[in-house]
Amino acid sequence: MTNWTPTKDSRIKKRDGVYWARFMKKGRRVEQSLDTQNFELAKRQVDDIEAKILVGRSWKKERELFNST
Repeated sequence: MTNWTPTKDSRIKKRDGVYWARFMKKGRRVEQSLDTQNFELAKRQVDDIEAKILVGRSWKKERELFNST
């Protein structure tokens, strides 16, 4: 079992040297790798993800569309 290391932002945890976001979306706990080792960059990414959730946009669908073009 991999251990999560807490950070000063409760939405962000560190695992194996990489930051991960842990938050709730539509009543489910979501964990997403932020693919960065920089805390400030991870915090900006989490803020962006939460903003998209609040306006009802699916970041995964956008990412799939972006990657397919």
